[in-house]
Amino acid sequence: MIFPRIIWCYCILIFQVMCRDPPVMKIKDQGMISGMFMQMYRTQRIIAYLGVPYAMPPIGPLRFAVPVINILPAWEGVRNGSLAKPKCFQNTQNPQPMHTKVINKLLEKMGMDMDNVMGEIEPDMYDEDCLYLNVYVPDGKH
Repeated sequence: MIFPRIIWCYCILIFQVMCRDPPVMKIKDQGMISGMFMQMYRTQRIIAYLGVPYAMPPIGPLRFAVPVINILPAWEGVRNGSLAKPKCFQNTQNPQPMHTKVINKLLEKMGMDMDNVMGEIEPDMYDEDCLYLNVYVPDGKH
């Protein structure tokens, strides 16, 4: 009767892996950020850290200036890295059709669409404060 024990152990292992807390990572000189698990392809899981600021927000006197990167934005506590940030304003009069086709084809192969990738952001949500990175890490290697 060793077979039922093996299955029971396997079920417990799967439950522990699936019920893990969102991973938290420390970014030097900025703070802590929590990520989220995402499923890529059929078996590969990744950890996504969305909305990591890489420059000071281009608002106020920094508007239309070169991004300030020598002083990185810092925060207290744990930043929520599971929500995408607003997009930068774009010239929608002259879209990049080839770029859009390639991105949509890649997302289709991964079984995703642009709405899933962008999270909770509305398609028309834009902001000048848009200097953020999305960082993707293979699960278990953060």
